[in-house]
Amino acid sequence: MNTSVNDRIIVQTIVHLGASMGKRIVAEGVEDQDIANLLRDMGCQYAQGYHFARPMPLTDLLAWGADRARPVAMLI
Repeated sequence: MNTSVNDRIIVQTIVHLGASMGKRIVAEGVEDQDIANLLRDMGCQYAQGYHFARPMPLTDLLAWGADRARPVAMLI
């Protein structure tokens, strides 16, 4: 999305469509801070992906989440 104008337009359209319907928007597959920033600037409220954490067992996830003020689906 950070290298393709067409991809950025598609994502921005989806974010705006969801927001216009009063939905919370969750971006999946966020892999770096640049993408997280673009999504935040588009109005996306939540994101998940390797940028925030790799897949982990439930017990590790609970410990990881307990150490953070933000929910597992990261507010961006």
